[in-house]
Amino acid sequence: MEQSKGVDWTVIILTCQYKDSVQVFQKELEVRQRREQIPAGTLLLAVEDPEMRVGSGGATLNALLVAAEHLSARAGFTVVTSDVLHSAWIFILHMGRDFPFDDCGRAFTCLPVENPQAPVEALVCNLDCLLDVMTHRLGPGSPPGVWVCSTDMLLSVPPNLGISWDDFRGARVIAFPGSPTYAMNHGVYLTDSQGFVLDIYYQGTEAEIQRCVRPDGRVPLVSGVVFFSVETAEHLLATHVSPPLDACTYMGLDSGARPVQLSLFFDILLCMARSVSREDFLAGRPPEMGQGDTDVASYLKGARAQLWRELRDQPLTMVYVPDGSYSYMTSSASEFLHSHTLPGAPGPQIIHSQVEEPQLLGAGCSVISCLLEGPVHLGPGSVLQHCHLRGPIYIDTGCFLSGLDIAQCEALHGLKLCDVVLQGHHVRLHGSLSRAFTLVGRLDSWERQGAGTYLNISWSEFFKKTGIRDWDLWDPDTLPTERCLLSARLFPVLHPSRALGPQDMLWMLDPQEDGGKALKAWRASWRLSWEQLQPHLDRAATLASRRDLFFCQALQKARHVLEARQDLCLRPLIRAAVREGCPGLLLTTLDQGGWSDTPPIAYEFGGAVLGLAVRVDGRRPIGARARRILEPELWLAVGPRQEEMAMKIVCRSLDDLQDYCQPHSPGALLKAAFICAGIVHIRSELSLCEQLLHTFGGGFELHTWSELPHGSGLGTSSILAGAALAALQRVAGRAVGTEALIHAVLHLEQVLTTGGGWQDQVGGLMPGIKVGRSRAQLPLKVEVEEITVPQGFVQTLNDHLLLVYTGKTRLARNLLQDVLRSWYARLPAVVQNAHALVQQTEECIEAFHQGSLPLLGQYLSSYWQQKKLMAPGCEPLAVRRMMDVLAPYVHGQSLAGAGGGGFLYLLTKEPRQKEALEAVLAKTEGLGKYSIHLVEVDTQGLSLQLLRSEAST
Repeated sequence: MEQSKGVDWTVIILTCQYKDSVQVFQKELEVRQRREQIPAGTLLLAVEDPEMRVGSGGATLNALLVAAEHLSARAGFTVVTSDVLHSAWIFILHMGRDFPFDDCGRAFTCLPVENPQAPVEALVCNLDCLLDVMTHRLGPGSPPGVWVCSTDMLLSVPPNLGISWDDFRGARVIAFPGSPTYAMNHGVYLTDSQGFVLDIYYQGTEAEIQRCVRPDGRVPLVSGVVFFSVETAEHLLATHVSPPLDACTYMGLDSGARPVQLSLFFDILLCMARSVSREDFLAGRPPEMGQGDTDVASYLKGARAQLWRELRDQPLTMVYVPDGSYSYMTSSASEFLHSHTLPGAPGPQIIHSQVEEPQLLGAGCSVISCLLEGPVHLGPGSVLQHCHLRGPIYIDTGCFLSGLDIAQCEALHGLKLCDVVLQGHHVRLHGSLSRAFTLVGRLDSWERQGAGTYLNISWSEFFKKTGIRDWDLWDPDTLPTERCLLSARLFPVLHPSRALGPQDMLWMLDPQEDGGKALKAWRASWRLSWEQLQPHLDRAATLASRRDLFFCQALQKARHVLEARQDLCLRPLIRAAVREGCPGLLLTTLDQGGWSDTPPIAYEFGGAVLGLAVRVDGRRPIGARARRILEPELWLAVGPRQEEMAMKIVCRSLDDLQDYCQPHSPGALLKAAFICAGIVHIRSELSLCEQLLHTFGGGFELHTWSELPHGSGLGTSSILAGAALAALQRVAGRAVGTEALIHAVLHLEQVLTTGGGWQDQVGGLMPGIKVGRSRAQLPLKVEVEEITVPQGFVQTLNDHLLLVYTGKTRLARNLLQDVLRSWYARLPAVVQNAHALVQQTEECIEAFHQGSLPLLGQYLSSYWQQKKLMAPGCEPLAVRRMMDVLAPYVHGQSLAGAGGGGFLYLLTKEPRQKEALEAVLAKTEGLGKYSIHLVEVDTQGLSLQLLRSEAST
């Protein structure tokens, strides 16, 4: 099913409570825009909440003000005006409070899901899911206005929801089904038959919740998603200048206003509910606020009175999503593990991870963005996230480990972890970055006071087991009934003499008879409670380390795919490396070696190419001439055949040869030929003069030429390299067979850095009609088989084959690299095409055996279609026009080589059609300087001749 186009957001705002996180989260939004998750024109803003406890309502008002400021400035206004809201789709996401299972909050908690359709491969965070839901499921069709969404829940919304926005005004909330039992600890909406919200209950009584039950037996849960029309958003924005609501924004606080805490749902939206009276509204207090003093209550009453005046007349409606699901992300480790695993699943979930021994992973566990080396056991229902571990490590059921790397593995050896949460954190203390580690039990409650637990046992039992005392954890004036895990100073962040590791917490699981060393080291450390630790977490370092680990496992994945010759598309992964600024390691492994004859395709897949050696207009257009000279130098001449017109280069030192690997440097191919022929050793400590005199008693002159235009597509450079190597080896007194020469040219083209396959030298150096094949193996071995054809068929071919020089030189020097990138990315179309190329070669051989021109023409045209699929853009417009004109007169046609220009070869329906086709093309406008040439099969192949008169060969 096609995904809807989605909302073209004008502004996306992410609110956060820590000032030092603003730039970090701004970059994360920009990364998602580069991944194409967010429209390119969307304004992205990460905004700090004006106060730590401003509440969801205050954060919404402040974010709306910031959006209006930016849009007003972008529109050229010198003052903030709400007019800019009339044509804007604004999306506000609230980071909310800290999350005990992810240092970057619930928004950046990675989920055990992958998106194989995404153009860029990446970890999927809760933020990504919410962006997708809001952009493609809930948002489409909505008028301009403001969407607000919390990030503290997991949402699932079916496609094609079909929300009606006809005659809409006011605000609208999105509700999801939940059980009455679940609703006892949550918020629910009470609505009338038309969908208008009558009341909002939080932790309501059984009677209140029963009033909300729908015909399906479920209740509509408060989901954290709300939409404000432009009119309602303007009314809300207007409150930012009126005390005490001005204290919800940075402007009011900068002016000295006293902070006020507002709830989006139980302050701003509640005043719009139809059955709520003014008296009850002013007397109430939001659940976010808790029990405060009477002065705070009075201040809040003034804020609520202002909201009532502005928003009471705005209607509030509800959309119920019966097939959707909602799950609040609590601080319970058991619930977190349940949401990240698949209980009852037959196997583990391995997401963006590389695991050496997957058989050691238990059913229903999850491994997310990890590298696991060696024996790492993971029990059912456990989760590993952002870890690089090296076994032997044993993790039993009910565990969550995150943020650990190789350096911490030794602390895990010999342990059997069960029902614990172990996390590594990046912390910044007084400007210095370091690591800290926290350990809690799966069953522990962070906020349970008095009769709480730690490491799944009571505090009293923990104190007895470890020797730790209550005064180590809490201040003396903290009453026993007020002590909780959240405020316990358990976690070392700095040791006076060494770096910290997991062992500084893990000793508590099984205290050893060590004379109290572990306890003393723990007491000697500067320790913080969980709530004290939060402001010191370095979220930039955390996200950077996650990105590094993701691309580290991606490198392993790419290597495995390539070495195992798997047809798995890697382009999304390569895009990720480029767009997230991490191309180094990954792309280095991909930077080598084109169609089925071309390394690395030939190495990994094997190749088969059918080719003909031909003469053009009765001549062999490519050649080389070499001779020995007395001077210990290398004299190079690059064509034409007449030596006096050739470009001449003299190499007197090894420095003169250093540009042999720069293909466009003058004489680079000839220099590479001397190196590959073993005449010159470029890394030798001997000078060029010494090498030549010692081995040969003098130097060499090498002259190469080609009468074909540059970029002809006829394999000129490969055949030229073969001719040069053959001449040099002969004049050096060595005998080299043609098959060895084919492999030598492959080597030369790698040394020259042009790359390339073996089909050109097979086609040009071996005589007649033949097929070259290579198996998927190293070292590469090309085997050539002559194709037998019916008697007289070679002459028939000569009568029907023509070459047309299109007048277009292939300009795309990177065409080969583009094809190789597509191969390395394992694009399905390219991989399938490689299969088809080899298969069609074998079918074409049968057409030659039969001597069938129409069948050969059919394969020729099909071959051109395959080439275009392999290298999109290789068919210039003028060439397409020429081929269309010639189509009625030919059985088939194709550009030679990779395409893009050069020669077009034709198999004509009638014999000897050169003059006839010249007349046809002459009548066609816009073709440029083309020419038609006779072509015939060369049954001789590479030939060497001794020119005695010049003492050359």
